[in-house]
Amino acid sequence: MRRLPVVRVVDELVGIGAYMDVTALNRLMREGASRSGAYLRIDPRESARLYGTLKRLPAVASVTFRDALRQSFQEIHDRSLTMTTVINVLFACVIAFGVVYNGAHRALRARQRTGVAARASTASSRRRRWSRPRLSR
Repeated sequence: MRRLPVVRVVDELVGIGAYMDVTALNRLMREGASRSGAYLRIDPRESARLYGTLKRLPAVASVTFRDALRQSFQEIHDRSLTMTTVINVLFACVIAFGVVYNGAHRALRARQRTGVAARASTASSRRRRWSRPRLSR
């Protein structure tokens, strides 16, 4: 087991990272020079065969095609856009229901108040009518 000194600690926003010079890492791992990526322009008719060949190579960690990546991104984007739209529509429905309910509730309370006031004025006028002395007879 080999030990390496920690030269500096870096605050990461997400996760924990370790950084090292690639040539020193290759010496430590007893490997030759390696490449982290390659951009290839290929014949679209040969892409399936090239994909199969690259996937069988143990030195190749992953293979990504731009069109497949773009299609995957578009599908994820479409799903998240659909979900966002559904959530926004649900919130809009809840808000609309609250506005309608509040308006109906206020109208009902106003009607009840005016109804009570009308009954009270009718009852008081009846009391006044019965409480007046009859002068004729």
